[in-house]
Amino acid sequence: MSADFLLYDPNGKLVVCVGVAGVSESSSAWARTIMGDLLGSLEPPYLILVTRDQTYFWRDPARNPVPVGSAQTSTLLEHQLRIFHPRSLSEISPYALEDAVYAWLFDATYIASEVPDLLRAIGFIDAVRDGDIKVMSAA
Repeated sequence: MSADFLLYDPNGKLVVCVGVAGVSESSSAWARTIMGDLLGSLEPPYLILVTRDQTYFWRDPARNPVPVGSAQTSTLLEHQLRIFHPRSLSEISPYALEDAVYAWLFDATYIASEVPDLLRAIGFIDAVRDGDIKVMSAA
């Protein structure tokens, strides 16, 4: 599994690597096994792995393989899912899930209104403010 999105700060520095996996049941242990594939040779300060049930967040993932926290994906992407696909997460296509994640990343980067408190606490919001999102793959 490779990164689906890379986020760069306004100076062009890589700050976040994001992967989207269509699995329905995940765990923190499973997420740790995937994170190395997502990072590859990259060492961004943040890593996000979105699955149909949970979204996992890392701070300094190259040195800290355990996620600092997670959020239910249905709650995290609630607004975007209503726009892109009104069905449940278990029924949407991988493309629609990636679209919802992209929209959430855009909102987090430019609006920062709908993010978990955890992301504010670990400095994620400040790191991505006014940054650029690069799409790496299509489901």
